[in-house]
Amino acid sequence: MTALLLGAAMAASTQSDTKSGIHVEATYAWPERLDRGYFPVQVVVENTSQEDRQIELTFTETYGYQSNTERVLELEPGERREFEVVLPSFMPHVAGHSMSVTDEGRWLTTLSPLGPSELGTDYRGSVLLASKTAYDFEEEHTWRDRLSLSDVNATGTAAFDHLPRDPGAYTSLGLVIVDVTEGMPSADQLEGLAGWVRLGGAVVLVGDTADVHSAPVFAEWMEDRFAWEPWLDAGLLPGINTWAMGMGQLSVASPEEAAQPLTIQSIVQPSFRSEISQRLPRGTYQTGGAAPEIPGVEQLPRGAYALLMFCVAMVLGPLNAFAVKLLKRPSMMLVTTPVLAVGSTLLMVGYGLSHNGLGVQTAGYSITMLDQRNHTAATHAVRQIFFGLSPGKGLRPEPGTWHFPISPDWDFRYESSWDGGRVVSGDLVPIRAPIRQVLISEGTRRERLEFTGGQASNTLGAEIEQLVVRSGGAWYVLDEPLATGAATSLTVTEDIDAALESLWQSDTATRQSAVWPHEALDFPDGSYIARLGTSLFIDDEGVDPREVVGEHWVIGVLEGT
Repeated sequence: MTALLLGAAMAASTQSDTKSGIHVEATYAWPERLDRGYFPVQVVVENTSQEDRQIELTFTETYGYQSNTERVLELEPGERREFEVVLPSFMPHVAGHSMSVTDEGRWLTTLSPLGPSELGTDYRGSVLLASKTAYDFEEEHTWRDRLSLSDVNATGTAAFDHLPRDPGAYTSLGLVIVDVTEGMPSADQLEGLAGWVRLGGAVVLVGDTADVHSAPVFAEWMEDRFAWEPWLDAGLLPGINTWAMGMGQLSVASPEEAAQPLTIQSIVQPSFRSEISQRLPRGTYQTGGAAPEIPGVEQLPRGAYALLMFCVAMVLGPLNAFAVKLLKRPSMMLVTTPVLAVGSTLLMVGYGLSHNGLGVQTAGYSITMLDQRNHTAATHAVRQIFFGLSPGKGLRPEPGTWHFPISPDWDFRYESSWDGGRVVSGDLVPIRAPIRQVLISEGTRRERLEFTGGQASNTLGAEIEQLVVRSGGAWYVLDEPLATGAATSLTVTEDIDAALESLWQSDTATRQSAVWPHEALDFPDGSYIARLGTSLFIDDEGVDPREVVGEHWVIGVLEGT
């Protein structure tokens, strides 16, 4: 069965067309089978005419009702644009997209199909094989043989030119294997790949360790304190260099080591158990973590409504009749009855709106990996969100923020457009109906914890409720909450297990990670874990939500260690 599924490999596929002076190309290089996350499509649009053109691109899921992504381009004569579009692959059992091209509303052409050919709930081992020039059939077949011992169900091959720059584009994969024996991808492509790994992805770089160390995005995580050994059920397998990289896994193997199926298996198995694999929803039925509930939004106040309806019935019936009879003007009922009916309806609608509020509310928990050395933060948030009113065109996530609905319905609809930035709408933004989702984000943050000689200063921007620091081989704990901007001396402790257990204790999170993403890795020196009182690192997406229930943790890497 595994061999059969591995046969579903795919090289990059490019489609193109030229109509009315507009040339378009679209390239898809990811595996044919995906079950979650987002995937990239590389797009080229060139205006070969002698006049300015306004071109609209619409990326639509094959059946035309579950995914719609739009982009509008203003092109001068002879202008050529190359960019990547990141499309969703999390709608239940729906595969394939098309790209329609229009010129100010006039249809020019459609490129189809783009994207994976098959989605489902059980394809959990999608692997991308990347190299300077895409592998030929024989090389690809050799890699598939090496991977056949592992839980790999689908592979794809891509040249470096087709690697995306957005970390979100990798979220549909379980593992990326990059052959760097002939050179490295560009700096911005490496940053996209590194961002995904920091979020919890897994990458294997096949080549010389010194060459990999020359790339700053990897070198800062290749310190001895982050090193760990991948394992098999039969025991540890030596000879492979692996480091924890943020929430993810960075491995370097020589071409000789990578040629051994057992070596690759020792990397693949843990990578499919990584943080991003555990937390992102998969397929149709797996939830990726249960979000806490916003109190009251899914509960009908039956008692209050019953009392209100009783009062309305009394006013419309006996009290209205008594008042008319008292005034001796029975014809007034032709006026009082509809007026009272409309007023009662507005009263009930107003009560319903005021009961759940008109703003944006959230409940959830988050885990952030904050690297204070280079000011990057990778965050996983599991939440329920409720929109009391429409947020205009939709949510406006920052670059590096991506949504994943938890157990979406069969008719779930995703919509995205570009209006000076990405705008997300559709069923990710239901009005007055709570939705559960996973939110991941990766970007630059300046918040930090200052720690020197047992003294901690809170410049994280939120109150620290609990704190554990490891520095100089010693363990330090916070005795009482530390306000924003405050400083205090921490206490050295020997009972670190009890301190960590207390810190991770949760009322809302059904599953928390180990202190660091891999059980085989001890808590590194020069790092800390803090429990915060507010959702400091979750993108507000332009709607300024009010959190009513929340638990938040920050795993931090200190400078100068």
